[in-house]
Formats: sequence, structure tokens, C-alpha cells
Amino acid sequence: MAAAPVQSPTTLLQLLSQLEDAACEDERQNQSLREISIDLQSRADIALEQLDQCRASFAANEESRDQLRGDIMNDQEGGTAVVSIEVKQEETPIPDASYAANLTIGSETCPYEGQRGPPPNPNLNPYRGRGRGMSPHPHQMLSAAWEHGNGYEQ
Repeated sequence: MAAAPVQSPTTLLQLLSQLEDAACEDERQNQSLREISIDLQSRADIALEQLDQCRASFAANEESRDQLRGDIMNDQEGGTAVVSIEVKQEETPIPDASYAANLTIGSETCPYEGQRGPPPNPNLNPYRGRGRGMSPHPHQMLSAAWEHGNGYEQ
């Protein structure tokens, strides 16, 4: 039988120091794993709460949809349907009297009624396209009034 080698006390102290270092390292890793585990558990709890909220919201939407479907079926069975339409009406400003007076020339009304500002082309020949001896178009008469400073917007 062979005898076990005898080690010096410094070697034993080095081994003991290495074992302590290894134990400390294991403890640090265990602590890190515990922290990771706690973090994952808290995230899982938050995810479960959100899932419960989503399920509750989904169930409420299903109830609402079923209720609406039932209302529609009841309306169809009764032969009547109730429809609610909201009409939004905007107020239209009323033009002043001088504006309205300048729109009417004789018994004809300007086809550009409601248009603000000068007519599209005040330089048009008033007799172009109207035939010989015919009076100018009412809108072209407005163009002339505009050029002479008594248009409908002064």
C-alpha cells in the first residue's frame, strides 16, 4: 500500500482559500439567479394581470355585441328599425344688401352668385360669343362695375 502524500500547511491554506473563493462565487451566482427569478416572477404577474384585463374587456365586448345583435334581431322581427342620425348644420353668413344688389342686373341673376372677389377674367370682350348686337353677359357687366370701383366688395 502506498501512503498518501503529505502536503504542506501552505498548500492546505491555498486549497482552503480556493474553496472559499468558489463558495463565494457560487453564492454570487445564486444571488444573481434569485434576482433574475424575482424579476421574471414580477413580469409574469404583470403579464397575467394584463391578460385578465384583456379577457374581461373581450367578455364585455362580446356581451355588448350580443346585446346589439339581439336588438337588431328584435327590430327585424318587429318590422321596424330605429336609426339615429345626427345632422350638423353650419350657419351660412348672410351677405349685406349692396352685395345682393350688385348680383342682380335687370331681371337676370349672375350665375356666379356667392363668389367673392373679382370675376375670373375681367379683360374678356363682353360681346365675345354672344352674337352681334346682343347685350353683354350679366357677369361681364359686373366685371365692368368692378373695374370702375363700384363692385360688390369695396
